[in-house]
Amino acid sequence: MTEKTGAFPDAPDGQLGWPWDTLPEPLPERMADGRAWPKISVVTPNYNYGHFFEETIRSILLQGYPNLEYIIIDGGSTDNSLEVIKTYAPWITYWISEKDRGQAHAINKGFSRATGDLIIWINSDDVLLQGALRSFAEAYDAANEQLIFANVINFSPDGSQDDVIQTGIKLENFIGIPEPEFTWHQPGMAVPRSFYQQVGGLDESLHYIFDWDWVCRLLIHQPSIVPLDVFVTKFRVHDASKTGVGLMECWMEAPDVVRRYSQYLHGIPARRVAAFYRLRAASLYFCEHPGSQRYWHRWRGVKSLLQAVGEDVLVILDGHFIRLFIRALLPKALYRSDTG
Repeated sequence: MTEKTGAFPDAPDGQLGWPWDTLPEPLPERMADGRAWPKISVVTPNYNYGHFFEETIRSILLQGYPNLEYIIIDGGSTDNSLEVIKTYAPWITYWISEKDRGQAHAINKGFSRATGDLIIWINSDDVLLQGALRSFAEAYDAANEQLIFANVINFSPDGSQDDVIQTGIKLENFIGIPEPEFTWHQPGMAVPRSFYQQVGGLDESLHYIFDWDWVCRLLIHQPSIVPLDVFVTKFRVHDASKTGVGLMECWMEAPDVVRRYSQYLHGIPARRVAAFYRLRAASLYFCEHPGSQRYWHRWRGVKSLLQAVGEDVLVILDGHFIRLFIRALLPKALYRSDTG
């Protein structure tokens, strides 16, 4: 870690609020029960997100958390990311900028460097809320380690926000047909490093749902979780985000993950669940949901329907399949623009 010299950088002109000009009260030397604060390792992968990155970095470093290890893995950015990193380098435990094999590889590189009791992964376009690390630390029990899931706020450039309350976090909802109330969001998760050491890192062969796959392995290892009913992270929703452009690919990768882990639970009809996710992909191609207009593509939708039948022929009796089949026959002009 570079020696800390000088004052912490001021916020750029015109930037107001957390984490720009709102500073936290310093935490006491020890927790309220007398325990030392657990060491928390925060890993941030980045590639050409310099226009968001400074806000992410400040939100982590300004937590006022006394036992923080902050690791940044940059994939050889060509924008202003390195300039931003170097501005805060004295307060960053470790950083590197070099070409990597993708996001999962970058995160794994960070995990391998982590030495904390807890590991938290925050992408370079997201923001930790004030007191987030304190909340995770107070929920952590070294004698009874568990996964910690807290709540997340999705926020958009237009100022709109959507609260994501993490509920139904259990293996059945990740590898089966999820319950209606099931919601989860990776930026609200903290993982004991001992769990990572036992189950390994992210599967780099997956491009979109490596986080989902990782959670499955973690829940197989330790199904008990700590639900933390506080908001800890703001997740930035924007057109260039991987989630924004890759939702379709998420559903396309899901059947493979379902098949990997269905053996760990009795009564999980893997082929039926795989068909369920093929229908989810088709529903985007046929603009069944708000915001899905960008995905409209009749023949890819038809292909997804056929793939669903290939997974489980009985899906043709499913009301969702029938509804999508009818949509596949409609002329494009009848697809309502207000769903996009």
